[in-house]
Amino acid sequence: MRRSLLISAALVLASPSMWAASAKADNTEFVSGTIKSIPSKTKGALDISDPSELRFRYANSVYAIPYGKISNAQVVEPVGHHLWKLPVPPMGKTARLLSISFRDGDATSMVTFRAPAGEALAVARTIDERRTDPKLAAVPSTPGKETWWGDRYWRTNRNKDKWPSPQPAENTGIPAGTK
Repeated sequence: MRRSLLISAALVLASPSMWAASAKADNTEFVSGTIKSIPSKTKGALDISDPSELRFRYANSVYAIPYGKISNAQVVEPVGHHLWKLPVPPMGKTARLLSISFRDGDATSMVTFRAPAGEALAVARTIDERRTDPKLAAVPSTPGKETWWGDRYWRTNRNKDKWPSPQPAENTGIPAGTK
């Protein structure tokens, strides 16, 4: 009994979900920028849950940038490695650089973060949505609900609520297709 309890406790502690959750907490790195309060190569997490500002949580501190002050957010692929002047393609999942330009008083400031590709793209998309449409800034984004570009063109059960309501046909007493 005691042995099975120890084995089950060891399996729970070694579960991949526990390691994934702890690894995801600090998966963003501050690379560079004009902000002096964040040291270079600081690990942290980008938080987009607040509808009014983007937050970078690191160590025991938080740096916040209001969405209204952000002028540009772009995701770029980092420069690859070279072997005798030949570019070596990246292998596996690579990180992307998220560059954010914003107004800080009268000056323009910039920060660059290194984050996993999916997270960097999601943060940039959220910044663009909340920066351009003030109504969306009041509504927190739901990460589980994704929109698909095909919903504008095809009728599916997923976008049934957006279909136009059918118009009643005029009853003229003449069968359709004859005159």
